[in-house]
Amino acid sequence: FTDTRFFSTKTGGPVRDYGIVIAIDTSLSMRGLAFANAMTCAYVMIGALRATIEHVAVVMYGQTVRIVKPVDAPWTPECDARMLTATCDDHGTHDVEAIRIATAMCTEGREKHVFMFTDGHTTDPPAAIAAAVDAAGNDGVEVTAIGCGTMQLGLERSYPRY
Repeated sequence: FTDTRFFSTKTGGPVRDYGIVIAIDTSLSMRGLAFANAMTCAYVMIGALRATIEHVAVVMYGQTVRIVKPVDAPWTPECDARMLTATCDDHGTHDVEAIRIATAMCTEGREKHVFMFTDGHTTDPPAAIAAAVDAAGNDGVEVTAIGCGTMQLGLERSYPRY
């Protein structure tokens, strides 16, 4: 029997041409349930994306932006350790800087997207965040905010996609 419909070698599906950055808010307002929700959602999304997309990066932001996993690096136990040991100790949330850095990291792929896991509390004014989202859009990067707290304050004022 040589019928390839039945005896062909099974391979994985195609790797999709996307550049994805997942940004997780680590400010004080995220302590507790909001951060647990953000980490759970991020891990589920990362697990799903890693199956078919090569270029996935992770950053954590608050007062500063910390790169957990660069776009071109493989997922390692060190990436897991950096995520699992993260704490919500930052006094401030600088969404604009996180959007700028995440946009700069989106160099790979035809489709580029940044997912912001946040509770909506921010140090930056909504107009500045909206301007950063527009600038990212001009660079071909879509930005989506995902509310992870019990109250999603300000997402609708700052992010067109939430």
